[in-house]
Amino acid sequence: MAVAGAANKVLVKMLIGRKNNVLLSAEAGKDFVDFLFHILAFLVGMVTRLIMKTGMDQSSATAAGSGSGGGGVEYVKGVVMYMVLEDLIVKPMSTMGSITLLNKLNTTDINLLQVSIFDFLSSAKIAMFVHVQ
Repeated sequence: MAVAGAANKVLVKMLIGRKNNVLLSAEAGKDFVDFLFHILAFLVGMVTRLIMKTGMDQSSATAAGSGSGGGGVEYVKGVVMYMVLEDLIVKPMSTMGSITLLNKLNTTDINLLQVSIFDFLSSAKIAMFVHVQ
């Protein structure tokens, strides 16, 4: 059964270490990951334009900025959930990937982990409203 208003939500599940209150990883769907990649592509495009203005060889700058996609670009498949790590590495979610991450972070007690669900879209709207005011 669908949740009312679910189409207006971009939910991100965050795995937080309770001991030091650090975000270990996030689980997100296509909408969030596509948004993240759009932001990164925008930044690459901006850097490319700055490089071109400062006199770098145009072919090198164009090659450096070839990853900056326009609107409507879909970077990931919609059916899969993705793991987003603190260094912005994005991987498809898997049981083995999660276990590997816990081992990499030296997590020995899963009771020290907490899952928080964050509605990215609502929070982004609030942040935009606060900055406009």
